[in-house]
Amino acid sequence: MRKLSRQDVDGVGKVGIGHRKRVFEAVFEYAVFFTLEHRKRFVLELAP
Repeated sequence: MRKLSRQDVDGVGKVGIGHRKRVFEAVFEYAVFFTLEHRKRFVLELAP
């Protein structure tokens, strides 16, 4: 079994941050899309 080098630890840290950022971006995009769709529906319902 080889020793874990500093590079390996940094790599794991970067993967963790990258994954978290990707999840946050996906949630943010979904929220924006949901808001736009909701607003569109709201405007259509208000229109005579």
